Amino acid sequence: EFYTLDEKPYLQEALESLNRLSGYGYPTNLSVIKESELEKVRVEYWNSVEKSVGRKYQQRLVDKNPMNILRLPAIKILFPHAHVIHLRRHPLDVILSCFFQHFRAPEFVMMCSSLDGIAEAYEKAITYFAEQQVILKCNVLEVKYEDFVENIESEVDKLCAYLGVVRSPEMLEPSGRALSKGFISTPSYSQVVHPVNTKAIGVWRDYEKHLGNARDALRQLIERLGYSV
Repeated sequence: EFYTLDEKPYLQEALESLNRLSGYGYPTNLSVIKESELEKVRVEYWNSVEKSVGRKYQQRLVDKNPMNILRLPAIKILFPHAHVIHLRRHPLDVILSCFFQHFRAPEFVMMCSSLDGIAEAYEKAITYFAEQQVILKCNVLEVKYEDFVENIESEVDKLCAYLGVVRSPEMLEPSGRALSKGFISTPSYSQVVHPVNTKAIGVWRDYEKHLGNARDALRQLIERLGYSV
């Protein structure tokens, strides 16, 4: 019932269009944008999707991109009925994962050149998302990564209940679907073709002596998200 994008920037492009229409006052000036203008932005978005993966009119699109965490106002005004799923993970594992990635985009290369820089950016992103979630009254499903990989069956049931669909056996074996795609253009391409596992939980402990200031900077966020150091 679903089809997916491989972390394409189409929502970011839509956000940039909204920014121009609002007189570069995004997100505070969104109310000045006319519905006819919003519809044009939606059409541009769907045209991009169609060029990339086709358009399945009987299926629902999953736009899975970590940077969507900064685009909640754009999502809310363009797709007010969209379901939003926030997959959260231990912040120290998140910043290490980013630090180990070989990003090509210059802004990501700069941000991920140090653990301290990633920690600062991540704290700001999560805080912004939480603030916008309250302001926009978004119905967001929070999913804890560690719970998901340890109890995939019960967590998938929660997802299905939120999305209003019936669980199918394929949902418990996502690596099979990933392999059938043939090509995956995301940084995690080498992981998603393997069965769900717990190997990525607590990786930060192996690098604890290197985390120093980054761990201290994230301490409050770590506790707020229900984790510990």
